Amino acid sequence: MAYTPLYKVGNVPAGSLFGYRTDLVRVSSRLGNSRSGGGDGFSCRGRDIGDGQRLFRALGEAKQLTAENLEHITGGNGYCWVVPADPLPVAMGGNPVYQGTNWRQVGLKNSGNLVLPTCDIHFVPYPTPGEAQQGKIPQDIFYHFEKVPVIMDRRQYRFTPYFITGDRIYSGTIETPTRRFIEVIKFEPDPKDPTRSIPSCLVQEFPELSAQGLALRTGKVLEKECFPQKFGLQKPK
Repeated sequence: MAYTPLYKVGNVPAGSLFGYRTDLVRVSSRLGNSRSGGGDGFSCRGRDIGDGQRLFRALGEAKQLTAENLEHITGGNGYCWVVPADPLPVAMGGNPVYQGTNWRQVGLKNSGNLVLPTCDIHFVPYPTPGEAQQGKIPQDIFYHFEKVPVIMDRRQYRFTPYFITGDRIYSGTIETPTRRFIEVIKFEPDPKDPTRSIPSCLVQEFPELSAQGLALRTGKVLEKECFPQKFGLQKPK
């Protein structure tokens, strides 16, 4: 995808290397004149110092704008993650095939205040006790999302067309353009309703690994709840 320059550096229009080339040529020309003896040496040096200061300011502004542009392109340090929500009702456009207490619809969340261009999630479902006895191994799950929107309220999420069953553990990895994370979704029986299960979610930074692949430190825990009850804005991590 092509990105059109949207900014100006100081009073120099964007383009031609953010205006560096014009300033550099002007400063180099004046430096050459002062060295060759042309004009008043002191006044030339004064002009050169002023041009140099303007150039450094332009370079500083360009560096800041480049960092901001890069952050918008990559989504910054935010991360995506998914939660097991109750299926959207049929009356509200939900899929009638995946209704019932054992199905959970995958909800997508964004921790940051910038749109994430891509989000890739790979889950390894653990077999249920019954599947383990039969020697069945569930297939891995892969999700790919693009342009993950900003979600300001931590209690909210966006429904996806994907569903999982609430009877097992899902352990996986999350990849954004700049970072990797671990997510684990686990279901426990609801003591008040044996037909239902209670989900728990854990999101943490990927552990720091040595050259031999050994964990040097455990990743920081970023999320402990699937559905936080407290209202509030998402905070960039």
